Amino acid sequence: MLFKRILFLILMPAVGLAVKPEDFSGYKAAVLPQVRKTNLLEDPAFSDVGCWKGLRSGVGIENGCGRNQTAGLKYDRTLPDEYVISYQNVVLQPGTSYRFGVWIKTEGELEGDGAALCMEHYDRNGSWRSTAHSSSRVTDASHWQWIEGTLATPPEAEGELVYRFSCYMMKGTTGLAFFDDAVVEEIAESGWLIAQTWPTHSVCPASDGKLKLSCLKAGDTGREIVYEELVCLGRLSVDGGGVVERTAELNASGCVTLQFGKLAPGRGELEIIIADPQSRSFIGRQKWPVSIEARDSAGVQIDEHGRTLVNGKPFMPIGLYCYDLQKEDLDCIADSAFNTVLPYGSLDLRFNGSSFTHRAAIREVLDYCEQKGLKLIFALKDLLPAPVVASPVAEWNGIEGGDEIVKRVVESLGDHPAILAWYICDEADVNQLDTLVARRRLMNCLDPSRPSLAVFYQIESIPCYLPCSDILGLDPYPIARNACNQMTVVEQAMNWGERCGMPLWTVPQIYNAGLYDPEVREGDTAKFYREYTDPTEHQMLAIVLREVIAGAKGFIFYSYFDLRPGRGPDSKQFERRWPEVCRVASILKSLEPFILSTAAGPAVTIEPRRGEVRARCLADQAGRHRLLVTGNGPGRSEALLELPEEFGSFQSTTGNTENLGGGRYRFAGENISCDWLIETR
Repeated sequence: MLFKRILFLILMPAVGLAVKPEDFSGYKAAVLPQVRKTNLLEDPAFSDVGCWKGLRSGVGIENGCGRNQTAGLKYDRTLPDEYVISYQNVVLQPGTSYRFGVWIKTEGELEGDGAALCMEHYDRNGSWRSTAHSSSRVTDASHWQWIEGTLATPPEAEGELVYRFSCYMMKGTTGLAFFDDAVVEEIAESGWLIAQTWPTHSVCPASDGKLKLSCLKAGDTGREIVYEELVCLGRLSVDGGGVVERTAELNASGCVTLQFGKLAPGRGELEIIIADPQSRSFIGRQKWPVSIEARDSAGVQIDEHGRTLVNGKPFMPIGLYCYDLQKEDLDCIADSAFNTVLPYGSLDLRFNGSSFTHRAAIREVLDYCEQKGLKLIFALKDLLPAPVVASPVAEWNGIEGGDEIVKRVVESLGDHPAILAWYICDEADVNQLDTLVARRRLMNCLDPSRPSLAVFYQIESIPCYLPCSDILGLDPYPIARNACNQMTVVEQAMNWGERCGMPLWTVPQIYNAGLYDPEVREGDTAKFYREYTDPTEHQMLAIVLREVIAGAKGFIFYSYFDLRPGRGPDSKQFERRWPEVCRVASILKSLEPFILSTAAGPAVTIEPRRGEVRARCLADQAGRHRLLVTGNGPGRSEALLELPEEFGSFQSTTGNTENLGGGRYRFAGENISCDWLIETR
């Protein structure tokens, strides 16, 4: 039986198996209740023009064009520049998983990227927050074809959420398409999200078999399930060597550590089962292949504290997103606290005037990075297939196909010491998980000495993304327009990042959001200055410190290219803003011994007075301390902080914290605010 508890001995002399058995006899798989599903759309059959918005010439409800000669939505576009979306607002509940879909038929083949479907989340002020896309598009369907997607709403939200269910043709697409019988419905039973968070590369260490896992119920807001009451049963099946079992209780965040003991190297399969002792049932299960290895310190590793180790030595990436890289850029970056670059154009790196081409040109750039003391995160994100990325790279140096190009890149460049990690995914939709997991596994096989990094903004889906990379990257950008005075999106993302227990790198915002406004790009300079603002130095520091408080160990700022001359209407922005960004990076660099320390700092007691305040005290290996504090905003944030008196006195660096004596401090800040305090003893 799948869940019957078995005691056994592995036929390997080096393996010790002294373990107290848990009694799972009589446990059964949970019987899940049948929940009647309700379509949340009004007029899903497209028969009432009053229920749908965005209807106009070429896009409208028409009788006889539906699936059963009934009414349907007709989308007729002859001009590529036309872009119309037909939509309906839908009210969803926080912390809930939903399925959305629609039937589509085309008349002939559409020219372009096809017809599609998405769900867009807008906050109460009407500002866009996130988008979930269907997992496929339709370009040629003489018969009705079903497309669908899934989404999980933010669990932290208060009250109902408004999403926009949108049927449309992709930009530039022309032709005739029909939509009918749409659906938005709650997923009654969304299952468990179980992932190995450490070691990376799906490795089980042969030395002690120690693994860290995240086990979360999909759609859980953190209030419905008491994870500490659940038990994790791990079964490690070793090829040709039997099975090892271990059990452990989950912690309050759904994380757990299992230690299988000393193992012989080889291949295996790990099965994780979540047991509920109260109901005597097994409520979650997942399995995946693992490699049992004796790992050395060569190359780039991530240790169990989430730190990056380069040839065994701790390294904290303080990096910048770039497009291409020229020597003057690398000289400028190297003459600052930044130590890492992530060029989007990694596949085409070449110095101006270089006599080298193709891979030799890339190696020349890598050599110069090494010479300047810079690490490079090599971007492979555009080698994922459509629709994971909008414009995938189909050919590189005569090689075709994403997987084949990835193999050749690693084969020809993977030996270079300047490469720190592989950037394999940039904000892909959660519906593409199978593709993302497959690419991560390919990278792990090709390069066991470097981790893969994927970055996401989709806060509500963070637990879903854990199997997609070795390092979880999060890029919450709070500064959108002039009126932005809070960093709630950073708070929410960091809460999830901390809860999941995954090695965490973040992407602090340093860019002006107006650079991405279509009207500004078309020349509306007045709108740029009227509606947008640069993140201030204090705001950038507050974002970074909140991410440090959450346990981030790597920081790749976005972006260097948005500061360069010629980017946007402000020709003086680089000389004005680059020193501000560098000062923030310098503060981060000064905190590196504390961020990378394995010593635990004292607990900080927070007594909130107004708003949301977060604080953490870090300790370095020499016993020194730094106190970090952030205020989320909007408005004023105030709190009393208390530390044990034996840790001495702390001095504010921003003026936002008052020392009250006796280990007590008062923090007060306006909107997005922060402080970092130095121990003076």
